[in-house]
Amino acid sequence: MPLGVGEVQQASETKSEINLWHQRLGHLNGKQLVQAVRKGLIKGVDIPETDRLDFCEGCVEGKMSRKPFKSVGEIKSTRKLQLVHSDVCGPMPVQSFSGKRYFVTFIDDYSRCVKVYFIKQKSEVLQKFREFEASATNEAGCKIGTLRTDNGGEYMSSEFEKYLRNKGIKHETSVIHSPQQNGVAERMNRTLLESARAMVYHAGLSKVFWAEAVNTAAYIRNRVTTATSGQTPYERWYERIPDVSKFRVFGCMAYAHVPEAERRKLDKKAIKLRFLGYGDSQKGYRLYDVEKKKVVIRRDVAFNETDFGYQKQPVETDSEEEVDAEQPPNVSEEDFIEEEHPQQDLQQQPRRSEREVTHMALHAAIDEPATIQEAWSSKYSAQWKAATDSEYQSLMENKT
Repeated sequence: MPLGVGEVQQASETKSEINLWHQRLGHLNGKQLVQAVRKGLIKGVDIPETDRLDFCEGCVEGKMSRKPFKSVGEIKSTRKLQLVHSDVCGPMPVQSFSGKRYFVTFIDDYSRCVKVYFIKQKSEVLQKFREFEASATNEAGCKIGTLRTDNGGEYMSSEFEKYLRNKGIKHETSVIHSPQQNGVAERMNRTLLESARAMVYHAGLSKVFWAEAVNTAAYIRNRVTTATSGQTPYERWYERIPDVSKFRVFGCMAYAHVPEAERRKLDKKAIKLRFLGYGDSQKGYRLYDVEKKKVVIRRDVAFNETDFGYQKQPVETDSEEEVDAEQPPNVSEEDFIEEEHPQQDLQQQPRRSEREVTHMALHAAIDEPATIQEAWSSKYSAQWKAATDSEYQSLMENKT
């Protein structure tokens, strides 16, 4: 039944009333306003509970906030390479050994396996994506469906877009100032960098080792379980459980075997190096030669996971008695021998004089004479005579 003119006018006035009080109360939320009136928490306002506020441009301009982002933890892919996330991290404050300042990651959404490439400039991203695409499609036996990135220039170049079109790969980009839409890659880069930073500082290494640490962090990350799937990325990608028994502490001292062809008869059979990670295409350990300043890969390695070059063993101190580090205990090798055969030593050792005699000749900064004539003719002749007399007296008392 259509409303009369009077009813329409009354409804319009009521609508204006709630909008007016909304403005009077500092653009108070409509639900709060109605609730306060309904419960009698405020007086002097009479508006129906069913009324709703009109669109308020002032509220939009003054109160607008961002829409919530979906959680990055959920896996929506149903196969490998259905969706690949990517992001660039850098520039780093220091260059790596090979002059790299950035690293780019490619993460498979289904398995959450991550692959890291190190680059000097962002313009190299396309080249690294080609390498990743060729390697990943060969291993998985399927093509990449979608590539999700931010809208950085390294991903938005005409050459990159042309390559994706020719490969039939859909390109999804995040909206400007919305890195959360590329949250998987953003979170992965942060995780790798934090892990690398912790390993470098724990080992007491220079920041120049950041690339080696990031590469090792990615290697480890692929072989530990994730909360999203409850499995390791390695297992979801290769369909077998990873073996981590060969893992060692990053930055510790490593002793690599020297092949017989590279050493002589009496040369050392092992060389001391620094452990920096695991080989990508070889089954070996990445080791750093401090003297030659280069990284080598070796298979036969012995590790000391408590030695990082700056402290061989933890120092233990007595809590009750202070120990002077500059004055070691007065214990010699002979003391240990005496403890093993105490009775035998008491019988064989001659009796020493209990009298302690200190001579100036023991403390004087002089040259020791070669003959007795030089001793008697020197200006320290009195001291030398006293020293010889004391020694002679000791010999006579011990009958030696």
